[in-house]
Amino acid sequence: MPNIGYEAVFCKPFLCVFGYNITVGDGAQMNPSCNIMDLGPVRIGRRCLLQPNIMIIGGLLTADHRRAFGVPVLIGGVCAIGGNVVMEPGVAIGNYCNIAEHTRIGKKS
Repeated sequence: MPNIGYEAVFCKPFLCVFGYNITVGDGAQMNPSCNIMDLGPVRIGRRCLLQPNIMIIGGLLTADHRRAFGVPVLIGGVCAIGGNVVMEPGVAIGNYCNIAEHTRIGKKS
């Protein structure tokens, strides 16, 4: 993953599809079991805190499973995201946001 900011922390296990579509800002922290499906660009801002078991879905699969489309997911700076949160493709979260635990965030949420 070439786009990692200064002092960003990843706790194991961390899972992603490609890695090169992920950009993480300075001082961001990802706790255990963060899953990122980075078929499209996924940007995590500076000083974000992602609690355990977060799933970020940055792409759509087709019914025949041979084609996939990347859809960006953007998370602003200084955000706190609770555990067991699912972020669907196309979501944009602003700066200074708090997301509650067990939340599903879709484009029309």
